[in-house]
Amino acid sequence: VVVVVLAVEDIVLEEEAPADQACEAPREESFVEAEICEPQAAAEVEVEVETEDAPPPGETPPAVPPPPASVPPPPASAVEADKGNGVAPAEKAAAPQQQQQQEHRYRRGDYVMVLSKTLGEWLDDGIIILSLKEVGNHDSMNLPAGAIKVQYNEKKTFKWLLPHQVKENVRPSPRPRPPPNLAGELIKETHGWITSWHVRYFELSKGFLSWWKSYEDMSKGKKPTGAIPLLALSLRVEGNFFRFWTGATKGTMFSLGASSTEEANEWARAMMDHSHYVQAMRDHLENKVTEERSTSTRSADSGHHHRHHRGHLEEN
Repeated sequence: VVVVVLAVEDIVLEEEAPADQACEAPREESFVEAEICEPQAAAEVEVEVETEDAPPPGETPPAVPPPPASVPPPPASAVEADKGNGVAPAEKAAAPQQQQQQEHRYRRGDYVMVLSKTLGEWLDDGIIILSLKEVGNHDSMNLPAGAIKVQYNEKKTFKWLLPHQVKENVRPSPRPRPPPNLAGELIKETHGWITSWHVRYFELSKGFLSWWKSYEDMSKGKKPTGAIPLLALSLRVEGNFFRFWTGATKGTMFSLGASSTEEANEWARAMMDHSHYVQAMRDHLENKVTEERSTSTRSADSGHHHRHHRGHLEEN
């Protein structure tokens, strides 16, 4: 009997990248992983086939062992006991597997920490972009229910993880979630020889207020005309207009106008929410650095104590 085991390694995918990314190409990981790169031709799938050793020519292959004797049914008392607990025997046997799948259930959009095999460290910028609820074909692979696709490493890398791989490679991330984005046209005060107002397209995203000369410039992927981090935001609303400054504007005040008082208040509230997010993210990163330094110090102290103890024993 020849047993064939298919092992798919280094599957190179050509996948349509998000709007703000280029195509994705593979990196060396134990799972399917890709890195943003320039567009390239469709890649191939390498398949390794492992077989059991075949018998030398002229020899008779070993006989196939007879099928095992039929297993006698469980005693009626055991069946009744399971019925009394409200769990059928088959359901009881499948319960651990179902429980394991539930432990690894992530939803699309969840923030996670990801173990990068290439970098050899945990990266706290991962996000679940796909979580399968049923068996399906994705990226030219047949994947089971519970498999997840995670993006990380500043959106440069993604990989698929099977259900049994999730626990060792993904952890929930404590980093704060950003408020919803807000975008639209506002008028902006411009100072030159004379003060004038111009229509600009603005976008509020992840604690930054960015603007372009027009929506068309933004949609074509052009760099924004300006971008301001909203940390330490001060803001006031005056009718249809609102004025603000931040720690990064160095005392410069920006004046924007909306089409109505309601719209001006909507932008003002959203900007304050994004300012709070930036502060929360800053606190999160500072706490993370403090924890890493504390861990490094404890490891160094432990190593010093071990070397001192070993030297004392050698002297004795």
